[in-house]
Amino acid sequence: AEPDETGGAMSVSKMEGVHLVRISHKPLRQADGTLEKHFGTQKAVMLAQELQINNPFKTIVFDTVTSLQEIAFIEVLGSTGVLDMKSFGMAGDATYQQRAEKTRSTLRPYLDLTTSHVVFLAQEKDHNPVVGDRGKSKILQTMQQQSFFAADLGGTNAKWLQDGCGYIVQIYEDEIYETKEILAPKNGKLQGTGQYETIGTGKRGRHLRCLYHPNFAGGFRSPVPEVVPEFFTADTPWDMYVKLMKLVKGIAIK
Repeated sequence: AEPDETGGAMSVSKMEGVHLVRISHKPLRQADGTLEKHFGTQKAVMLAQELQINNPFKTIVFDTVTSLQEIAFIEVLGSTGVLDMKSFGMAGDATYQQRAEKTRSTLRPYLDLTTSHVVFLAQEKDHNPVVGDRGKSKILQTMQQQSFFAADLGGTNAKWLQDGCGYIVQIYEDEIYETKEILAPKNGKLQGTGQYETIGTGKRGRHLRCLYHPNFAGGFRSPVPEVVPEFFTADTPWDMYVKLMKLVKGIAIK
C-alpha cells in the first residue's frame, strides 16, 4: 500500500515464493490493460476475504499500515489525489474518527486470518507530542516520559493493532557496544578485576527491539519470556530473521 510504485516491497518482488499485490487509492492498470474495478480499502478487504477461503501462503505481510491509513483518509475525504497539509488542516474530529474506523475495518480481516502468519509494517510516530501539537494519542499510561514512538496510526488504532499482535518489534540502527572485563596492573601484568564495562566499538549495526521501553513500543507475548532480550544486534537482515525466529520458538540467542 505504499504510495510510491517502486516502494520497498519491490526489492523482494522477484524472490521465489513471493507474490506482490499492490493497493492504491486509485484503480491500477491490470495485465490485460484494463483498470481494476476494486481498489483502495475495498480491494484490501476483498483480498483478505479471498485468503480466508483459499490461502496458499505461509506469511502475509502488509506494507505499510501507515499508507493504508492515508488511503482510508483519501476515501473519507472523497479525494482522488495524494494528501497534502491543507487536507489534514481542513479535517475535523469526525473525519479522523471515520478514518480510524475505516482503517480498523480494513485490517481486522487480516488479524482474523488463522491459516498463516501475518506481519504488519508501519512507519513510526511520536504518540506523546509536545503540548500544542495535534495529538490526543498518548497510547500507554505507565512509565511513559517525553516522546513515545509506536506505529504511525491514530492513537486508538495504534493501541488496537498492538493489542492484536503477539510480537511487536522496532528495527533501528545504532552503535554496537561490547561488554569487557576491566583490567588492572598486578604483579607487573594486566589482570582481570571481576568488574565489567560496556564500551562503544565505533561500528554501527542493525538492532531489533523486543521489549517495552519508556520511549519505544515493543513486546513479545512469549511462552518463554526469560529468553527475550531487550534488543539484539544482527549483521544482516537474514541474521536478524534467524535470531527472531529462535526467540519466537523460545530459544535463547547468543
